[in-house]
Amino acid sequence: MTDTTSGEGLSGIDRQNREFAALTELSKRWGSLQRVAVVDDDYPEVRHNYEGALKDFVRAIGENGRLAAVSPLTFVRFSAANRDRCQSPLGFNHPLSGWSSSDWMTAMVGEVGEAANIVKKLNRVRDGIPGNKMSDGDLYNLLRKELGDVFVYLDLMCQALGFSIADAAVEVFNTKSAEIGYGTKL
Repeated sequence: MTDTTSGEGLSGIDRQNREFAALTELSKRWGSLQRVAVVDDDYPEVRHNYEGALKDFVRAIGENGRLAAVSPLTFVRFSAANRDRCQSPLGFNHPLSGWSSSDWMTAMVGEVGEAANIVKKLNRVRDGIPGNKMSDGDLYNLLRKELGDVFVYLDLMCQALGFSIADAAVEVFNTKSAEIGYGTKL
């Protein structure tokens, strides 16, 4: 029997759809807060409405295992540890300058290719096509790891080229926000 309140027994696709639905509802309720000045408990029903949606969203992302992945890690800390492990004799003992940008790109694209292969298998699950040797949950976990590998190589490539992926991402995000008239900037 499937427990639809906790998400236990749902497929990975169903849990993901539930997460997206909860995020959509949270976004709607957040939008209603933008139009109402909420100070302390002047509008408790508005705050309660938003907090209910927020709790539903947090539960949905928890069911997908995303809360376990949340950490106080920053780009700066990650990049420093990533570079140290890459170059340390106790790590890979590989100087960033030991590869060209083409070498770094090839390594990163290799990981993207591995992730794409997993997405292909998840599409089979979505479309009801048999043939996978792993469960959809195992495939999602593997996809998460492959995308992590992509990020590791992307970060090292950016460092080898002399800039931070964090700075590049902020610049691109802010430029696109200005272009489309979106108010949030980083």
